[in-house]
Amino acid sequence: MKSSRPLAAALVPYVERSAAACAVVACVALAAAVAARIGFPLELEWMEDGALQHARWIASGRPVYPPPSADFVPYLYTPLYPMVLAALSFVAPLDFVAARTVSVLAACALFLAIHRIVVDEGKPRAHAIVAVGLFASAYVFTYRWLDLARADTLMLALAAWGLWALRRGAASLPHAAAAGALLGLAFWTKQTAFVLLVAGGAAALVTGRRYLWATVVVAGIVGLGGLAWGQSASDGWLWRYVYELHQAHPFNHQRFRAKSWGMLLHAAPFAAVAVVVAGWAVLQPFVVGTRRLDDDRAARRRALWRGHAGVAYWVIVWLGALVASALGYSTLWAEANAFLPAAAFGAVAVSVLWPVQPLRARLACAVLCGAQVIFGLFVEPTFQPVWDEGIAGLRRSYRLQRVDRTIPTEAARLRARALRDGLETASQPVFALHRPWWNVLSGGDGHAGAMGLNDVDRATRRRIEAGLAARIRGGAYGSVFTDTPAPPWLRTALRGRYRMTERRTGDARVLPMTGWLSIAGMTVPQRHPQFRFDPVAPRMPPAGATIVADFEGGGLWPMRRVGGAFPGRGQRLFEGRLPAFGPHGGEFYVCSTPSTYRPKATGRLESPPLELNAGDRLVVHVAATGADGISVALADEDGRDVVARVPASPPYVFGRIELAVSRAGRYVLSIRDGSKEHVVCVDDVWRVPAG
Repeated sequence: MKSSRPLAAALVPYVERSAAACAVVACVALAAAVAARIGFPLELEWMEDGALQHARWIASGRPVYPPPSADFVPYLYTPLYPMVLAALSFVAPLDFVAARTVSVLAACALFLAIHRIVVDEGKPRAHAIVAVGLFASAYVFTYRWLDLARADTLMLALAAWGLWALRRGAASLPHAAAAGALLGLAFWTKQTAFVLLVAGGAAALVTGRRYLWATVVVAGIVGLGGLAWGQSASDGWLWRYVYELHQAHPFNHQRFRAKSWGMLLHAAPFAAVAVVVAGWAVLQPFVVGTRRLDDDRAARRRALWRGHAGVAYWVIVWLGALVASALGYSTLWAEANAFLPAAAFGAVAVSVLWPVQPLRARLACAVLCGAQVIFGLFVEPTFQPVWDEGIAGLRRSYRLQRVDRTIPTEAARLRARALRDGLETASQPVFALHRPWWNVLSGGDGHAGAMGLNDVDRATRRRIEAGLAARIRGGAYGSVFTDTPAPPWLRTALRGRYRMTERRTGDARVLPMTGWLSIAGMTVPQRHPQFRFDPVAPRMPPAGATIVADFEGGGLWPMRRVGGAFPGRGQRLFEGRLPAFGPHGGEFYVCSTPSTYRPKATGRLESPPLELNAGDRLVVHVAATGADGISVALADEDGRDVVARVPASPPYVFGRIELAVSRAGRYVLSIRDGSKEHVVCVDDVWRVPAG
């Protein structure tokens, strides 16, 4: 045993430097990812739009929190972040890049705070560097959030510097007052900071409360003064948004009691062991000291306590951050960005706990912290398999990180840039349910989005939906975009007035990179198609062609049904219980069944005999949910198929099928549905003469 101490003494410098080198690599990797993401033309996370919209609203001189309307519903967060963006909009264009730059600068301030905290607690610089690396390596676990146009990073930076000042405020009145101001501002950035403020106050009570009163007074002035101003500036709506509506969201007790803690442990297994090792190294002298029965026991205990006051302070803060993260993750629609406080102050706590003596504990912590940095740098934890299956899902719950889930590919950038260019040159503002900033990009003044509709009460939501539907029916928007299947109120508004003109699937979609609706997803990646709807317009046949059928009368004429398929009327977008098919011409098309939710019949749709010359072509626009049992054929007078085709376009998308004849005669066009599973729809049918 004695020989292990010289070995540990020899290894500690090398292992700590290695852990610090890993931390530097993690920071460089994070910086590279941020640099590659910051200029992405559209959303990195779907709720970035709301922050920009709120900032634009404030910059225009309107109330900070207006009554919810079809024009705008602010998020249920305190307003400092959009206010900062609004102020900056007078010197730089208000857009994704500017808003993300604020978060990136706040992240830099946060990393500096973490480093400063550890150094000021008397720890070696390698420990401080590793603390920064531990937090940097949690970037993927916390849903790639630090660089987004969201309030979290600014809140954490203000809170971290505020808690640092509060720690120093035990011996400095100016620091104590600054702590109150910074923590008050952190609260006005996001309500989560209130839990950190309480935790900091509790830690200061335990470790040094001489000037704590100054922190409380200044924080009270900032908090209550901000509330009074906000209520006045919003006609009383601030409290309604940031507290009453926020508290109305359901609370997931199971997440708070179990899942949050499981996710944290699952994502930081090496750091968790390091906390145990370091914690025992810190507690052991206290335990040994209480067993000795001499007169100096109390004096030694006091000396030990004075030497570990910083450890106690930051451990209490970390425990508060854990509670704040669990509370945040347990609210409705929460994502893993809720764990940012736990990750930031966990990195601080581990590094402050990390002992200098004994050497074996110091060496073990260096190995464990270095392993955690490497783990976070290369592994993406996905806790859902463990939550669903228990220990059996553990193997599937870890996967290697994929760069394309963090950094947009060149193809993704080009798709986003092309879409943005189309928005910015649109002749009329668009409606984008999940991306309300697209309305601003296309020249509009904004509209309420999906998150705002989710946040308000049912009666208000129905009123806003009715207002938006009236605008859509009135033609206020040149295009309508959705990232998920349209909700019932939107389906009704679109029916008969709009047609689906684009259905993006797979890699053709323009997805965010983070959170819900993203490539990475929450528990699973986003799988829904993206839709674009444009006002109904006829599809124009080529020059010289004649229209055989377009179904714009609302029926089957001049076609006839044979068998049980193809009910005797036309189909409009979102009519019956069918998904959206498109792009179609005009208002109506015909489908073999009005619903995919009931047993379907088979049959065919036939044209009257058509006089065709040699070389003539029939162009038929067909969409289907699948190809099995579906065909389009041209039969001669004897009923023999002259030519037949199977739909080759992607599911739900109308494609052209061309049927050419080599000799003159009378032919019958037949659209056949022999499938019990798939649906076929047919739109414009043209006769195109030879030549």
